Amino acid sequence: MAQPVRLTIVKMTSRGLPVRCLEILKLRNALTACFITPVQPARDSSYQGSKLIGPPSLYTDVEISRSPEEWKFVERLLPKTFIPEPTLKSDYPSGWKPPTESSCSHPYFVERNRNHMYPLYLKIQGRGERKTTKLKRIQGDIWALHDDLKKYLEDRSKKYVYLQIQEVSGHINIKGDYVSIVEEWLQDKGF
Repeated sequence: MAQPVRLTIVKMTSRGLPVRCLEILKLRNALTACFITPVQPARDSSYQGSKLIGPPSLYTDVEISRSPEEWKFVERLLPKTFIPEPTLKSDYPSGWKPPTESSCSHPYFVERNRNHMYPLYLKIQGRGERKTTKLKRIQGDIWALHDDLKKYLEDRSKKYVYLQIQEVSGHINIKGDYVSIVEEWLQDKGF
């Protein structure tokens, strides 16, 4: 029968040399008697090196169900293939408004994006020093929209507003943060 291992506290001197070393009786026999075995780190393991828990057929079998009651739970988890049309209400909690019929009376048109939102974006550059508002998806007479929008922005802000037109791509860039004001203007026009 192996004797138990007796350990003592190790004190270190200033040079790092132990004053009293570990006292281990019968080194190998004592270690094996105490069931001390070296532990392999988990970091060096891989998927290929891991042991099988059971036969693969326990985890890879597939049950095909044709029951509509079970399929409704699966459909709930699948992503939508299209964005549904919003239900028409008189007022929405988010402040969103659907397009009105008066939007067709203008010589220009601003089409909404696929999420039914205005194509209006704020671009911040230069550590927040340069802000540009971008209005996209403009169809029709972009110059008439430029004139109406510039007049509205200058009346609201009481200062000169610089607008840049990209006629081929149908964009207008506005120097400054005018997202909320342009959104109000688009809602007033019925887009």
